Amino acid sequence: MTGKLGFIGAGHLTSYTIAGLLRAGDQRDIILSPRNAEKALQLSLDFDCQIAATNQVVVDAADIVILAVRPPHALAILSELQFRPEQCLISVVAGISVSQLRSAMLGEAEVSRSLIVSSASYNEGAVSLYPANHIAQKLLGCLGEIVTLEVEKDFDLSLAAMCANGWMYKLVEALE
Repeated sequence: MTGKLGFIGAGHLTSYTIAGLLRAGDQRDIILSPRNAEKALQLSLDFDCQIAATNQVVVDAADIVILAVRPPHALAILSELQFRPEQCLISVVAGISVSQLRSAMLGEAEVSRSLIVSSASYNEGAVSLYPANHIAQKLLGCLGEIVTLEVEKDFDLSLAAMCANGWMYKLVEALE
């Protein structure tokens, strides 16, 4: 696959996504935002990614941008970023609707929501997507089975089940 992929946010979801893409043979350039500088540095070392000076540099350089920040920060971050019409924004931020994302961002870009869980690192499991978007489906399809939902409320319901898996792993880890 060609083009550049940018990440705004450098946490667990970003690491799962990058690991899965590389495991699947994706060779596009990956650009990380400077958010969470320590984690971004570790990702750049582990996966040979570039770290941009600012979030806008990520958006300017990337064809696809994945928003992977904590929900309280997402809309404020988007409100400072200028997107191009040919770009694709994929939000993996829980609880923020497509209409809220579009309202907050500057410029036009195709917008989808998804959820990446730890199994994506191993190219297994389900990857929820709303709405259907061929660019997002092509990118994320190697991370697991794409489940495209036609109604955003159904997408939000799918998040609960998918998040429960992550909580279970944390519970088992704590019990050990």
